[in-house]
Amino acid sequence: VCASPGEDERLLEEMADSLSNSGYKQELTGVLREALASPTVHPQVGALWMRRIVNRRSWNRRYPEGMDELCRRGEVGYRAVFEFLEVAGAKRKGRLVRRALRRHGKWLHAHPIGWGLAARALMNIRSYRKLARWMADWQKRPELEPSLAYCLAVALRGSRREHEAREYIRSVLAKPNADKSFSALKLWHAMEEALAGNTQTAAEAFQDLKPADWEDDFLCRYYLARGVIRVQEAPAGHRREAFEAACDRVEQRFRKLPVYRREMLLRREY
Repeated sequence: VCASPGEDERLLEEMADSLSNSGYKQELTGVLREALASPTVHPQVGALWMRRIVNRRSWNRRYPEGMDELCRRGEVGYRAVFEFLEVAGAKRKGRLVRRALRRHGKWLHAHPIGWGLAARALMNIRSYRKLARWMADWQKRPELEPSLAYCLAVALRGSRREHEAREYIRSVLAKPNADKSFSALKLWHAMEEALAGNTQTAAEAFQDLKPADWEDDFLCRYYLARGVIRVQEAPAGHRREAFEAACDRVEQRFRKLPVYRREMLLRREY
């Protein structure tokens, strides 16, 4: 299957998972290495080979040897870089992500899949200014899917371009396909409207949010925004009480991890 480019890559993934889960990891690595030498190698072998490298306990966290050379062979190398960016970004290995982009940034920026994967990797390592520069031509590309729309909003906010971020988020949420996939953008929209004193608009945006299975930082952001809205909605004689109740709720969230140890965007919002 590794030597048959026309095979369904899902079959290749299933077979690799089966071997790995059955304890044949070394044998799998040998098969992948041998397949890479074949001129008819399936392109997905590049991704599987890279996955074996970066998920091994023995990986020294260095830039993988052979990846650059593999890229000169086309798609099989491109998929290796894609896999590397996904793993290095998820593990927040900033040095490795930046090195990969220095070496492969030109073709990644032109590649419809590579451009988005690189953007997510930059967001994960919190390199917001570089992310903003990477996505600067977003208007010339097809409409961004929710995850990339979120990347752009993060890039703008992280670069202290909050006004541009607000305008972009408004434009996304005004589209008819703005559904629950944009919960993060809706939360930011509600927060910004509340901070601007537009209480009714903020409350309307906020009531659509359902914080189920949210990450902790987003839950903190949720209760921050809710607190501001509730204080604004409270009658004049009860605002201190509303404020103290909101503060108590927010402080409960920060007991898990103090605000000064939180991510930069959340610290600024707090």
